[in-house]
Amino acid sequence: LLAVLHIPETQLAADLRSLREGDQPRTRASRPRRVGDSTQVVVTLPVGMDAAKVAATRAGSVAGSLDIPEDRVVLSTDRRRAARDLVIRVLDIALEDRDMGHMPVPDVASTFFDGFTIAVDRFGDPVHTRLFEHSTLILGASGSGKSWVSRTYAAAAALDPLVDMHVFAMKQTADFDPLEPVALTLRTGGSTSDARALRSLLEDLSADIDRRGAVLREHGAEKLTPALAANPALDLRPAVVLVDECHVGFQDEEHGAAIGI
Repeated sequence: LLAVLHIPETQLAADLRSLREGDQPRTRASRPRRVGDSTQVVVTLPVGMDAAKVAATRAGSVAGSLDIPEDRVVLSTDRRRAARDLVIRVLDIALEDRDMGHMPVPDVASTFFDGFTIAVDRFGDPVHTRLFEHSTLILGASGSGKSWVSRTYAAAAALDPLVDMHVFAMKQTADFDPLEPVALTLRTGGSTSDARALRSLLEDLSADIDRRGAVLREHGAEKLTPALAANPALDLRPAVVLVDECHVGFQDEEHGAAIGI
């Protein structure tokens, strides 16, 4: 596991434990393991130490203790772990020398209720997200890939034939034309009529929430399940609404305020 480090595991653990401060109890380091093309160690810091603060300031000292270049050491935290857990990754290749790689593209039907791969992170590891019970706001400068990410979400939704997909591109663009065969609604443009159609859809979906909740209660369910969604008599098909350039809808003089509610 430590071939890339060229140092014994016992020495690695000792070096990482030097992160302790003063007379506080020593840290606990996990056994190193391979993650992608890096070696990862999770260090549980002493009580009172914040892993996020350590991650922001101590990469150089950790790299020095391991006698490797600083650009091959990444310190981070993980929201799924405790605030005291510091994640240390020693890279085979420095971040700036890496190829980003390619995101795996799903090519078979999958359920709306499962997560899907939306991207790869800076280490080349897959990043997962979901559609079910999830809303997403995509922000970025012009040309940063917002529409590309939106189309990826739409493609994931289209993999489930039960999904009713509604797409509103609030500008003149052909970016979403490939979704026409699978989208229940596909509108392009930012006119008042387009804003009116978006408002009407959102109001209809909002009004339908109570009916859906009543149907779920009748069937003893707290949330929608694949089996309930697949029952045509219940009319509980998942709805996915994608709005590109949503600010155009918000700015419409007649319908913008209602769209924003």
